[in-house]
Amino acid sequence: MSKRITATILILVLLGMAVFGVTHSANAQGGKLTLGEVIKGDYSGKPVPFTLDGVKGQFVVIQLLPDLEMPIFNTILKVNDPTGTMIANTSLVTIYTQMGSIVGLQFEQDGAYTVEVSTTDTNPGKFDLLAVEAPLLELDKTVESTVESASRSERIHYPKAFTLALPEALTLHYKVTAGDYRPALIVETIETGKTLYPYAYVGGRGLLEGTVSLAPREGFVFVVFGSTAFGDPGSGDALSATLQLTLSKASAQ
Repeated sequence: MSKRITATILILVLLGMAVFGVTHSANAQGGKLTLGEVIKGDYSGKPVPFTLDGVKGQFVVIQLLPDLEMPIFNTILKVNDPTGTMIANTSLVTIYTQMGSIVGLQFEQDGAYTVEVSTTDTNPGKFDLLAVEAPLLELDKTVESTVESASRSERIHYPKAFTLALPEALTLHYKVTAGDYRPALIVETIETGKTLYPYAYVGGRGLLEGTVSLAPREGFVFVVFGSTAFGDPGSGDALSATLQLTLSKASAQ
């Protein structure tokens, strides 16, 4: 009899999960951050920690954006590696603004990284948090990607990103092959606290194809698409574009 009751309860639980689904919402206690997924969180005056699983050698771009209706000001984004060592800290360059924070980094070990959201302001508010992987571009290999613009209901952010090394002068060729969106191609350097800052870009409302020539520099740079006005409110309806990127030596052009 007890086995039959247990089986009935289990069936009811499974049916309930099928009907209502399993939901995950970020709150003041934080949660799990998954690459490519936007987390909508609440800030109540105390740092909000999230965990992100990383793989050694992986490149990622992490973006913190204030909510449009209930924004948090002067955002601070910190990242600690699995040993607890801080590897990114935007408070070193933060100003009082709704712009948000963006960092780019390479994971040096496998494990769970801590991504912490905070501000210098004690007023409550809401935010969006997004982490995207940024694959390394290879010489003379064309890659294709589809990107969307930020609509009026969200802030400008970068859902797609790539990484490249500049041991010598290189050119990056950009071509829109489909869609009604004309995103700028933006090359971002890693500055103080691992904050990303525009280094070079090519774009225009009617640009379908272009090339940016890049001087040699140490380390890595990140490539994103859209507007250089990261964190500003978007406009209109979301538009999409399919584009191609090809990295080559400068002498080959």
